[in-house]
Amino acid sequence: RHQDLPAHISAMDVCTIPLSPPQWANIALPNKFFEYSACKKPILSRPIPDVEAIGGDHLSIYRDDEEFVALVGEAVRRPREVAVDAERFSWKRRAAEMEAVLEDLTR
Repeated sequence: RHQDLPAHISAMDVCTIPLSPPQWANIALPNKFFEYSACKKPILSRPIPDVEAIGGDHLSIYRDDEEFVALVGEAVRRPREVAVDAERFSWKRRAAEMEAVLEDLTR
């Protein structure tokens, strides 16, 4: 259930966005990014242009298996408080942004 997501995400040391193949990454902005960010969790992601564009200090990009393993190891060895403006990624704010876009389209 969707309402259980915060509890599950909070139990994670690090969250991943392993989106592949690359052609999907060029047209994607996964909901996972917003869910993880709202829970103030560090995120490891494959290179996804839109995620990189809005990501913050809590986002690390990996390009291969070795980088992924190294970043997971680092996150587990040195857990850190993630400074994320969680309100920026809330569903309430996302809905307001979408509503504004739809209103602009109907003018």
